[in-house]
Amino acid sequence: MESIHYVVIKYCDVFICIVPSIAPSNLRDTSITSRSVTLEWNVISCEERNGLILSYDIQFAPVGDNNLILTNTGSNTVQFTITGLTPFTSYNFSVAGVNINGTGPFSMFIGPLTTSEDGNYIM
Repeated sequence: MESIHYVVIKYCDVFICIVPSIAPSNLRDTSITSRSVTLEWNVISCEERNGLILSYDIQFAPVGDNNLILTNTGSNTVQFTITGLTPFTSYNFSVAGVNINGTGPFSMFIGPLTTSEDGNYIM
């Protein structure tokens, strides 16, 4: 009986993980309240996705604050509402596509977007 030998090639050493090549375009706000901002953006073109877009990362911070807050949409939707914001505060926002290999480049920041007052202040 002839024996069969299998050769296993380890591709990990030569495999290059490719994240999305470009950021989503046309990031814009569609709604602003005292404690939330709803953002919307255009999808990354098929040629630039480098795989299926699984979700989007959004980074934001109050104007003048260098400590960016990162949140993930949890799906490949192109609209997301950020909640828990502080009333009458200006924020900057940016978005990036996420595929199985990781997060692509972030878009240019938009803003400042200023949340409205909620009328619950005690003077």
